[in-house]
Amino acid sequence: MSHMKILMTNDDGYDAGGVLALESAFSQAGHDVYVCAPDSQRSANSHCISMHTGVQIRKVKEHHYMCSGTPADCILFFLGNHMMEIPDLVISGINLGFNCGTDIVYSGTVAAAREAALHGIPSLAISLEDPSYKGCNLDFSPAVKFLCDNFDALLPFCSGKSFLNINVPRNPRPGFKVGKVCFMDYKDNFVPGADASEAEDIHLDISEWGHPELMGDGCGDSDFELVHEGWVSVTPLMVLPDMDRGKAGVLEQLGRT
Repeated sequence: MSHMKILMTNDDGYDAGGVLALESAFSQAGHDVYVCAPDSQRSANSHCISMHTGVQIRKVKEHHYMCSGTPADCILFFLGNHMMEIPDLVISGINLGFNCGTDIVYSGTVAAAREAALHGIPSLAISLEDPSYKGCNLDFSPAVKFLCDNFDALLPFCSGKSFLNINVPRNPRPGFKVGKVCFMDYKDNFVPGADASEAEDIHLDISEWGHPELMGDGCGDSDFELVHEGWVSVTPLMVLPDMDRGKAGVLEQLGRT
């Protein structure tokens, strides 16, 4: 790895084990690493930015900052306050739990990488299988090792009109595969909250939010299927949503009539 200026963030909080493990590995490799991450858990914040509330960034220690806003805020306000030179790379993660398929719509981890890419900064998001539901010990080293071992090869794919979304199983097979984005079912179950009554305002909770399942039969090479077969999934995501070109062609014809 050549020396780089790297900004790291996440959606699990500034003191989460994943970002600290990456910070340690890349600092020891000789990179100039800064961390700016939310002051608490911000999972499923998607690409929310704090337009109508103030955002505070506080220095915790040298090169280490916590932000009162969202993961996307961390990128936006950190760069805006010129706390470092424009980074060569933004790494978001290591998220605890996969960010596959539909997860990328909701994920604050993915959104932080996208926000960097919107500013023309090469970026990637990386997530690790959550071992808790299998009763296993938490160990970020498989994700750290994969990224360090493949860093030089993957770096050229982190810029331009796309960024990388990487998902690492707990015990990955050697190498990686390119995962397609799939639809997933979260089995959302909304129930009245404890304070629900006959009042006009109704409070709802999400009950029994479980591990998502693939919708349909799959295609065999979706990111969700690959990681559950033990493969590291690497997906280049477009920075901007792509349009439905088939429907766009029909609409163009309609527009001419």
